[in-house]
Amino acid sequence: MVHLDPNDHTEFENFLTHEECSHIAHIIRRDEHKVLAIPHTSRENDYKGLTAKHTVYNFLNHPDIRPLNIEERLFDLPIFTPTTDDWYNELWIQCWGNCLHQNENIPLHCHEGDNEDDKSLYAMSIYLDGPDPCYTHWNGTPQRNERGTLHVAGKFFEHEVKTNVHTQPRISMAMDVYWKHETMLDNNYRRIKHVRRPIHASTDYKRRLLGSPTPMSGHGMIPATDKYGYNVGSKDWYEESKDD
Repeated sequence: MVHLDPNDHTEFENFLTHEECSHIAHIIRRDEHKVLAIPHTSRENDYKGLTAKHTVYNFLNHPDIRPLNIEERLFDLPIFTPTTDDWYNELWIQCWGNCLHQNENIPLHCHEGDNEDDKSLYAMSIYLDGPDPCYTHWNGTPQRNERGTLHVAGKFFEHEVKTNVHTQPRISMAMDVYWKHETMLDNNYRRIKHVRRPIHASTDYKRRLLGSPTPMSGHGMIPATDKYGYNVGSKDWYEESKDD
């Protein structure tokens, strides 16, 4: 894993294609009124409009956005590259839409939240559509928004979007991505989506997980594994399967 400092920011170009950005922006515009109708308490956050619904609706669960497999793409980022100490097999993702209409903004903030000393969190955002040019201010510095670029900010890195003075809305998608389990992530399915690394297609992953030696040529034989990644001939698999 390539760690990002909690007070830093980086970006990954072309995380989404322009066509995918247009698709998601269309979904957000089309269904904004439905998400706005979901009740939330004023105590949950101080945001306005669609942004305020980040506590009650996860756009990764939207039936027209799920086929893009955004969660699986996150696992391919260098910040989540597996290491020998931790495979980063699981992510907990909060995902919401921002649709800033004229005279609306996203105020200066960071994503440390509660228990900031323990939180393993990256704040992410993707600009999808809007009046060009428009900007996000990262730690006070304006940066022009480019469609499809994924921005990743550490939990203490402040950012904001100034007031939209145009009649065309500025549309973006944002995510809080956790890579370590915390109690606040439990029993919160409307807000948090729990995903696991798709290991079914990676024989190299299975080989290393099982401790198989690396041959001089190729990856060698991969022992048959069950849905948990255990060797089906091992005692561990047998003991675990009795609980299923």
